[in-house]
Amino acid sequence: MFSNSLRALLILSFFALQPPSARAEDTATAGEAAGFVGCVGDCDGDNVVVISELITLVNIALGLPGSDCPANAAGVVTIDVLVTAVVNALEGCGLGRRHFSLNPESSLAIFVTASAPEPIVVPGFTGFLDLYAGPVDPVSGVAQIDITGASEFISVAVPDNFVQCLRPIPTQFPVINAGTLFCNGGFTIGLCNERNHNIGVVDTCTAPTGPGAGLPEGTPCTSNPECASGQCFSEADCLATSCVFPLERPRVEGPDERHPGVCIGPFCEVIPIIPIVEVGGGGPVATDEIFCPREPDAGDGSLIIVEALLEFSQFRTLGLWAEITLEEELPCGDEPAIFAGIFEFPFTTSTSAATVFNANNEPGVTLQDSVTGENFSCDDWTTEDGPGTLVLAQLAVGFQFLPEDSVVSWVFDD
Repeated sequence: MFSNSLRALLILSFFALQPPSARAEDTATAGEAAGFVGCVGDCDGDNVVVISELITLVNIALGLPGSDCPANAAGVVTIDVLVTAVVNALEGCGLGRRHFSLNPESSLAIFVTASAPEPIVVPGFTGFLDLYAGPVDPVSGVAQIDITGASEFISVAVPDNFVQCLRPIPTQFPVINAGTLFCNGGFTIGLCNERNHNIGVVDTCTAPTGPGAGLPEGTPCTSNPECASGQCFSEADCLATSCVFPLERPRVEGPDERHPGVCIGPFCEVIPIIPIVEVGGGGPVATDEIFCPREPDAGDGSLIIVEALLEFSQFRTLGLWAEITLEEELPCGDEPAIFAGIFEFPFTTSTSAATVFNANNEPGVTLQDSVTGENFSCDDWTTEDGPGTLVLAQLAVGFQFLPEDSVVSWVFDD
């Protein structure tokens, strides 16, 4: 007869080999609660995953009746959950759960615009994230961060204006490997992004690179030979613009928008998860072409939550996705939204910076802002209201419901 451990592994292998149609549904409905509150796979809350709990999870995944895991509020088990549960059974549950509840007095929204002489600082963010830190690798000092749940909304009211409502997508929970905790430091984890409000105007000549006959820059055109530069900027030219890590494609402003025909460039992000290396005798360096102030070593307890692809980073992480809406007043979710969109929201304890070039389609006008968080304590990880501040700087460019372009920064403080 097979041992329980072998039986669990055999069932897990069988499940993994089934086609998608043969598996239980991999996503929860929007009305269901988030997944594991604590250690993924720990059904009875003792911070230990045992073989019987793995078997229970496999039975739930297969849709077998009579299987119950009280700690898994969503009642849904995916392949990621099973794999993480097996790792937790083999290596231990790690540092544990951190209930990261936002302090309204120190959790801020910061707005930088061309018309305001100083940044507009708005306190009042409310909500929470449940973070779970796995075992710390004894060599690298790195631990996996799962997001096991969140409040329905994370929100802040901007006086005499609107309410920002961030709704974490319920079906993503638990987010296995949402981010990374660096208990021994040694990494640069700043986040920087940029967008150019005008990289060209459709059906006009681009700037010439040298002397020559033809129409000058900005003159309406229909074909390349007409222009001194040899290029009559087209919609195809706009849409072909890219960068190393684009979060959003470029687009052409429509006829009913403020700047018809203007090409808004791609939303570009830099995710510098870089090990610290010595360069010659001068020590560590880190440079980017875009505005990107950041520490060369983010330090012990630094953390990043971001969707990072393997080819751009040493770590494959999934980040946090949420729907953001603008509403007229609190509470969130009880009225038609002024704006709604689903985006990935990358957070760091290091520095997050954002730049808008040619803001509001004004040549040479640049908006910039950066915010810096606070590292967590790996020794005191589970203490609510302990060390740890997550930050994010983002861009709002070319939105018709907003009066002008802006850099919007969030400070989430526990």
